[in-house]
Amino acid sequence: MKKTILLLLIVALIYSCKKEIKPFFNCPDQNWPDFGIYSRNDSIIFCDTTRVNVVSDSHEKYEILATYRNRIEYLSKKKSGSGSEQIYDLKTGKIIRNEFGPYYKSYNQGKLIIEPIKMFFYWDTQYDENNWTQQYYSVYKEVIYVENDIIKITEKEFVLEAPFINDKALIRANEYFNETLELKKNKSDYESSLWSLQEILLTCALNRDKLSKQRLLDFNRFFPEFDLNRLNKSIEILNQFEKNARTHNNI
Repeated sequence: MKKTILLLLIVALIYSCKKEIKPFFNCPDQNWPDFGIYSRNDSIIFCDTTRVNVVSDSHEKYEILATYRNRIEYLSKKKSGSGSEQIYDLKTGKIIRNEFGPYYKSYNQGKLIIEPIKMFFYWDTQYDENNWTQQYYSVYKEVIYVENDIIKITEKEFVLEAPFINDKALIRANEYFNETLELKKNKSDYESSLWSLQEILLTCALNRDKLSKQRLLDFNRFFPEFDLNRLNKSIEILNQFEKNARTHNNI
């Protein structure tokens, strides 16, 4: 009988050790300005009053995690952040992430996953016309985790997947390029078309279209008025994508 009780106690102890830490606790200070996190037993946990900066109807606002009925569900699903918030350690006050820009965030197995995002064009087959549509895609991935009670963050991992296109998209991209060349005399339409064209060429180049890639690389020669900084950022994404593909033997 004593052996049975002892065995049950050992099982209960093991179970309690393996039991997942609740990722929320009562915050001692309700006035933290940004996204504060805490470490406990090799898990990232959150203050009940952590304020999450979100975008709603094109306006930024703060929401308190404690206002959500199912906060675990809120964290486990990808949510987009405005990127105007710092992520820092509530214990030490140390800033963990201070890079601004929109991102997805999610919570999994005690880790906070941050995925910086960018708007890309893709070819939407459900429409008969104006098939080029935009949506956010994850470009990088960073994981915030705890090791020996110290909050750490991984280096950025490039995770972008090429937005969808098909043969019709390539034909339309070529037509759009020629149309934009002819629009140089009409400045208002021309400037708006330049931005879209550059982004469309990037999407096609990510899908290994050689003509689009060459046009993107030579974009400033065709359209010297275009923002060179914006163009260089697109070319950098293309270079990283191709490097990542070669690493994984995809091209």
